[in-house]
Amino acid sequence: MQASPERETPIGYLGRARRMLSNSPWLATALKIIFTVAMLAVALRSVDFPAAWKYASEQNDWFLILAAALLAFQIACGAGRWQLILRALNAVMPFVETCRIYYIGAFFGTCMVASVGGDVARGWLMYRNNIRAGTAAISVILDRVAALAGVAIIVLAVTPFFVTVVGRDYFAPALILACLAAAGLLGIVIVAQLDRVAIGRFARFRLLNHLVALGGATRQVFLRPAASIPVLALGVATQLGASLAAYAIARSLALNVTVTECLILMQPVTLFATLPISIGGWGVREAAVVTFFGLVGVAPSAAILLSVQLGLLAVVLSLPGGLLFLVQRRRATADIADVDRAVAPGTPR
Repeated sequence: MQASPERETPIGYLGRARRMLSNSPWLATALKIIFTVAMLAVALRSVDFPAAWKYASEQNDWFLILAAALLAFQIACGAGRWQLILRALNAVMPFVETCRIYYIGAFFGTCMVASVGGDVARGWLMYRNNIRAGTAAISVILDRVAALAGVAIIVLAVTPFFVTVVGRDYFAPALILACLAAAGLLGIVIVAQLDRVAIGRFARFRLLNHLVALGGATRQVFLRPAASIPVLALGVATQLGASLAAYAIARSLALNVTVTECLILMQPVTLFATLPISIGGWGVREAAVVTFFGLVGVAPSAAILLSVQLGLLAVVLSLPGGLLFLVQRRRATADIADVDRAVAPGTPR
């Protein structure tokens, strides 16, 4: 009698799904596109398009320009934050080069449909600049952590005002969000202790070695005041830039929204938009803006316009990063051609 095959466990299903996605990048991209379109459809379902057009036709262009300047300030703060992290990790790279790579990463993260995001592009370009692959990967991870830590700090700072802005009915969600922010900051401290764990005979496992290295790097960046204070300050400044850009767009649309409300409401929007489940945060950001700004009386038509313009400004501002990448590729191709000519048979050495 032939034995019946064993039923596959849930862990087996998850492992198989993960392998399928990692081995099929186009499948992951297709799933992101489908999710993005679905979320946009949900966000646009309640939009009054004639009302949205009226908002746009009466828009103040000067506030829109101010929003673009604030988003450019956000990119500059992000590049400065990453440079400080690299310096803390003893990865020497000129600030101009850091800005260039960060800008290219912003282009890939904002404009590209493929599954290769800005973080991957940054890590690869750093490796091309003679930075060790492990250091490059850790610096990008810690830069993400610093950005999210900026969100967490702002969330903890504005939580007392959140209930005043949106009403006592939302006290529980505000408290949960504050607890998550505090847990995230505590998680940084916990990860920083990993380098003190004695792995002993388990040192042959590469994953454990990577975790220990990540713990040591986290300690260098976040538990040393000389590094952590400026890094976290720029993390907060980055999120302030996005919140103030949203406020500038709201003013350009003549919406009855205050700076404090934008500062409070943009933090959960940022958290949802950074989830790697859609293309450039599209769809998720629109649904989040409609939901959270609706709490202070902003109509869906105006909220969706605010979110779309915020996303389009980010795309436009990141386009020069694509040009920088094309210039880099051309230079790299020329360098390779020079090397090939130098080592060709018959060429003097």
